[in-house]
Amino acid sequence: MADGAIWIWSLIKNRVRHATKTLDFYHGSEHHWSRARHLHPDSPERAAAWTKPLLYELRHTPKHGVIHTLEELLATNPDDSIINREVHYFQNHCDHLNYADVAARNTPNCCD
Repeated sequence: MADGAIWIWSLIKNRVRHATKTLDFYHGSEHHWSRARHLHPDSPERAAAWTKPLLYELRHTPKHGVIHTLEELLATNPDDSIINREVHYFQNHCDHLNYADVAARNTPNCCD
């Protein structure tokens, strides 16, 4: 479990090759909320309505389609630098978004 810092993932790769690498859910959810607030700056309710289902799917569905949903968002907003940055963050961590699989193994504090 690690945040999105590149140096951490490099360290894990070099020192603990067979570890299950998972992005800290808290850090990932911060990025979702950042994007939602950007999309709906005047409506916290709409931001929450947009983000909560994505977070639920990400956390509880093994074959979630969150990356696909974000890529669709980017396709409709290709010149938006904030959306671009946030979508690429998740694309770069697509192999680290295995929350449902890790939780199914009863790993302590997987997604808390």
